[in-house]
Amino acid sequence: MKQSRKHIEFKEKVNNIIQIYDDNKDNPTAIVKVEAKLKEAGKWCEETTKMDNNPIWKNIGNFIKYSFTGDKAKAAFYKDAIKNSTQNTKKAIAEIQKSLTNPSPHSSNVPPSKNKGERYRS
Repeated sequence: MKQSRKHIEFKEKVNNIIQIYDDNKDNPTAIVKVEAKLKEAGKWCEETTKMDNNPIWKNIGNFIKYSFTGDKAKAAFYKDAIKNSTQNTKKAIAEIQKSLTNPSPHSSNVPPSKNKGERYRS
């Protein structure tokens, strides 16, 4: 499945945060940079949710926010929401693929005519 531009952009943000942390983990003042990038990623998720109307970004943004504030219960809630939505999406895709490869016995294999009167002409 091809990743959307938003997925790629988010992945770049996360990789940037990880890189900043890895490069500066021995420097206690560098944590401020990581915190700023986490807040930026959370804000990006909020803005993306408003534009795309896709709740997965809101859940990811809330997971980041509550992980950052240390609210483990809320962070766990949003982590589960992300996990469940991912599982539900995978399940739906599998069901669609199954229905495409194994059509219902009640479905017709004859494609509908573009001009309905066409099949009655002699």
